[in-house]
Amino acid sequence: MSARRQTPHPSELASTCGDALSHRGRGRSNAHRARIRFIRKSVSYTIRRYQVVPDGQSFRARTSLAFIRDSRRQAVHSPQPHLETRTSDDWPSELYRVLKAANVRQMSYVPDAGHSQLIRMFSADRDVTTNVLTTEEEGVAIAAGAWLGGQRSVLLMQSSGVGNCINMLSLSAIGRFPLLMLVTMRGEWAEFNPWQVPMSRATQPSLEAIGLKVMRAETPEDLVETVESAASLAYDCDQQIAVLIGQRLIGKKKW
Repeated sequence: MSARRQTPHPSELASTCGDALSHRGRGRSNAHRARIRFIRKSVSYTIRRYQVVPDGQSFRARTSLAFIRDSRRQAVHSPQPHLETRTSDDWPSELYRVLKAANVRQMSYVPDAGHSQLIRMFSADRDVTTNVLTTEEEGVAIAAGAWLGGQRSVLLMQSSGVGNCINMLSLSAIGRFPLLMLVTMRGEWAEFNPWQVPMSRATQPSLEAIGLKVMRAETPEDLVETVESAASLAYDCDQQIAVLIGQRLIGKKKW
């Protein structure tokens, strides 16, 4: 009878993976070494998140729940060390004010650093129902259901998640359900992750092809006015609107 194979501890797996990547990276360019560091950190992050959440849930749900736990340990206005802020204006607070004035009662999201302050503000608001999603397309259906139930909803996501929504967006377009999406852009200004670039290029054309009106903002002042206009257009005229938030406004992401 053969001996049972012992499963390596996750920390050993991360170490082994890191050593292998480091060995392969010798003599390579700075860009290649930077990509190796990114992969190593991604592996460690995945293993860490995978361990702390109970079994019986999908990997996306596990990472989402871990994000929620970490968020609740921090204050609503805590600084984001992984974002290099480009403006002193407190535009997330202004967006929160605009959406509250528009009587938004539900907020759906996939955890995203660019939306983190707005997510925390809504999560702390007892008058707003927050829905953490396992995939972005769920938020489109939730927005339609919220409208049928007499409530207004907003959907937060990153540009990389837009590709997950295209088929579901036909529900809002054909049924004329009001939809307001706030999309933080990646793959543009000072991007370091090459995997973000293709979907970034396709974000606006894809949304327009399925029938959404796309609006874009690059400054805090434009963003607040744009979201205010988009909310009115969506909720009062039964339109489907996506507001793209430029990556330069959010800040350079650092690992």
